[in-house]
Amino acid sequence: MLHTLTVLEPPTALPFGFLDSTVTIPSVTGAHGEEVQNLVKSLHRDFPQDRLDVLVKVGRAADTIVSQSEILNVDLVVIGARGLANPAVRLLVGSVTDKVLRHSQRPVTVIP
Repeated sequence: MLHTLTVLEPPTALPFGFLDSTVTIPSVTGAHGEEVQNLVKSLHRDFPQDRLDVLVKVGRAADTIVSQSEILNVDLVVIGARGLANPAVRLLVGSVTDKVLRHSQRPVTVIP
């Protein structure tokens, strides 16, 4: 079984009290979660759909990847070396990848 995990980061709390009530965390059961699932499935259209498990979760990326790898009892975590963050922040390995490497109890392969 191939598990694909897309993590939607929750919004960062704003220091402005009057705006706090307008911040909402996206629902993975609503239209947005379904849209993300359909997009990921379309990327794997040549893969047998009965062997594909598309997961969309809301949370901190590294923590969610580590916890889901344990819950799903995966054999291997495959992760990109860098995400979309500013490359000046981390030169060799992104911060999410670094945290997954340090905290995962599962083997991790990093793709450049």
